[in-house]
Amino acid sequence: MRKLHLNNPQNLTIEDLNKIKRETPYKLRCRVQAVILVMKGRQAKQIAEYLDISEQTIRKYVAYFNEGGVEKLLHVSKKPGRPPRLTNEQKEEVKEVLKQSPSEVGFSTHTTWNCKTLAAYIHDTYGVKYTSDGVWRMLLKMDFRYNRPTYVLAKADPEKQKAFQDELEELKKSH
Repeated sequence: MRKLHLNNPQNLTIEDLNKIKRETPYKLRCRVQAVILVMKGRQAKQIAEYLDISEQTIRKYVAYFNEGGVEKLLHVSKKPGRPPRLTNEQKEEVKEVLKQSPSEVGFSTHTTWNCKTLAAYIHDTYGVKYTSDGVWRMLLKMDFRYNRPTYVLAKADPEKQKAFQDELEELKKSH
């Protein structure tokens, strides 16, 4: 079996690579770990078993490292696929619209934002059709999280609420 060879164009030590590994996103740490194990003298078969990836992948990581150092090793090309339906600018506009109530942008006064309402807004504004699930996934990618609407009593009296809570606590203690 042919031994793996590192050119190490940047003259990095194992300690340097461990530091880089800690600062690297989780999905790319395996690549750095593979190079560290090669530096420690492990064979491709051992590394492949340890990291649970193929020997060919280990050799590919070593080749990337030899060609361009850590930059080439950690470089991830853009994944192929259909372009997003909304541009980044349009998504930012949607974020701003979500700060308003639906009635402020022309919907019924008795609605709250939900995926179906937002899909209708996007279709009306940008001419792009989304399903409720599509809006849900887009919002998750934009770091929105689901919250149930809560009711706020506009005419609530804080003193009466406090008195009720005190009375409730007394009732709990007596039973």
